[in-house]
Amino acid sequence: MSKAQPSTACGALNRLFQAYGKKRLLKKNEQIIPLLENPKCLYLVVLGSMRVSLSNPEGDGVMCISHLKPGDMFGEQGAFDSAPMQYATASIQARCNVELLYITHDELKRAALNAPSIYSELSAHINTRLGETTDKLLQLLFDDLEQRCYKSLVEITRLPDALTHPDGMQISLTRIELAQMTGCTRESAGRAIRRLRDQGLIEARGSKIVVRGIRHGLPFDAQQRARTVCV
Repeated sequence: MSKAQPSTACGALNRLFQAYGKKRLLKKNEQIIPLLENPKCLYLVVLGSMRVSLSNPEGDGVMCISHLKPGDMFGEQGAFDSAPMQYATASIQARCNVELLYITHDELKRAALNAPSIYSELSAHINTRLGETTDKLLQLLFDDLEQRCYKSLVEITRLPDALTHPDGMQISLTRIELAQMTGCTRESAGRAIRRLRDQGLIEARGSKIVVRGIRHGLPFDAQQRARTVCV
């Protein structure tokens, strides 16, 4: 089995990170809360993957709203001289050992004076993440639990720590993590896993799950069509 290939950032932002970015290493389960960082920084994920979570004011409920992989950025709140919004209190947690590059917002603003495209590239990244968050909201509103769980499993197959498997993609995901992604209890997530397994869509042994017929987030037949088009 082999690991999924990471993506990379490109353009003026990437050149800025390569020239001035400072490295930060996180161990599995370490977290960053961008709103509390001082100085405020923009981060680029270089290796590994991270989960973006929100908790309620009481701290007894957690919702995973997205995942970050190599090439993704976070910590842009305040870079546009706007006041941080409530969702900026999201915590960003490492799913495995993670390598980041970071630049301060002041460094970003100075660089943008000579390379205005930096802001348009950053806006494109924000727009992409907004679309992903909107998709998550639509799932919560309109999909049943089984559909939400299956789509969440497919989402994890796109991360770099997913492994190729003869029958699909192998991922590592606990029932608690799945519950936090789908807005349900751990017990409900476990029942959904059993139903998906009975339908032949997955294989599951503890936290090790094989999503059958999927390669890096796409069905096998879609992968074949993509290769044909590229040729």
